[in-house]
Amino acid sequence: SHTSAKDLETRGNFPKEKLEVIGLGLRPPLPSSPEDVATLRRSLLAGGSKLVVTIARLDHQKGIDILIDCVARLKESSPHVRFVLVGHGPEEKELKEVALKAGVLGHLAFAGTTDRPHDYLRAADLFLLTSRWECLPYTIPEAFQVGCPAVATACAGVVELIDDSVGRVVPVGDVDAICTAITTILADDAARKRMSGAALERSREKRFDPEWTHSLIETAYAEVLAAGQGTPA
Repeated sequence: SHTSAKDLETRGNFPKEKLEVIGLGLRPPLPSSPEDVATLRRSLLAGGSKLVVTIARLDHQKGIDILIDCVARLKESSPHVRFVLVGHGPEEKELKEVALKAGVLGHLAFAGTTDRPHDYLRAADLFLLTSRWECLPYTIPEAFQVGCPAVATACAGVVELIDDSVGRVVPVGDVDAICTAITTILADDAARKRMSGAALERSREKRFDPEWTHSLIETAYAEVLAAGQGTPA
């Protein structure tokens, strides 16, 4: 991300002329049958009517404990909202215990790992990422690929991906702001539909095109080799 590059320059004292920002090349999502997505959605809703999906490692960086705090808050004010957490990680056991103690397991499901993340994103009304820090997370543009709006914390490259046309950016760790963003978007179907269309359009930008990003990587390597600063593999 450009934000991370700026951090390298200003905080890491890395020479600006040696920095180049290259975007995320995303593969097209695997197709899903509408019937399979509808079945998955029904199973994840478990009696609710709105579905929020998070895809993340279960570790400190991703702020899953913050997510649990949000679920605990919203299960009282918005009991129709269900949350699903897709992924695994070193804090999985600990986080499940935290969720159990918070009494949120009726509203938050730990789905484990999947090789079809876009099925969950297609089933969702909203994607949520509560990270403490990031560089440029793949999961946000992956959500955009299937027209899923996103709420995420304002760390590094997240602010280069999300604006109000496709979701909301909120302060890191601010449970009140995260909950407000979630409920505001879920309460307005028309606005969410507009965000969905804008998210899909954003996913088609050149910065997410694998051919374009791969060409930048090849050019960067060629320049390094030409300058005698590296050797071919």
